Amino acid sequence: MSETLISSDFPLSPAMRRTLDTVLEIIVPADPERGLPSARDVNVVAYLAEHSAGYWGELERQLQLLDASARRQFAVPFAELTPDERMRVAHQLRSADPTFLRRLALEAITCYYQDDRVMLAIGLEPRPPAPKGHEAYTGDFSLVNPVVARGSIWRRTDN
Repeated sequence: MSETLISSDFPLSPAMRRTLDTVLEIIVPADPERGLPSARDVNVVAYLAEHSAGYWGELERQLQLLDASARRQFAVPFAELTPDERMRVAHQLRSADPTFLRRLALEAITCYYQDDRVMLAIGLEPRPPAPKGHEAYTGDFSLVNPVVARGSIWRRTDN
């Protein structure tokens, strides 16, 4: 990820940036007891600027919708709502459109698990899986013996 993000790298106003930061805190809140940062703390903005620059327009539209809904219901921007009010507004918008902010959640989680602090806090080495690799659990293949013993369940064709 780029460490030299400048303000022109993303087209969000300061108000929309506050809304985005608030949403990121909802997606993955910090867990200080386990040493886990929030999604806001792992610099999702830089990740989006580097990997999903074409998403800014849609993201801004959705953040504006959140803010407008908050202002309509509570007369304050989304970032100034109480946690319960934020969840109420977000759930209303998700009920109307199940895809609402789905991509942001996926991008935030992808970025989150690339952060060294997160990897260390969950007990993994902060490194790529290759070339050193990770130990993979092979499982108990005897569990599929009944399926193998059953044989094919489809009809063979001559082709």
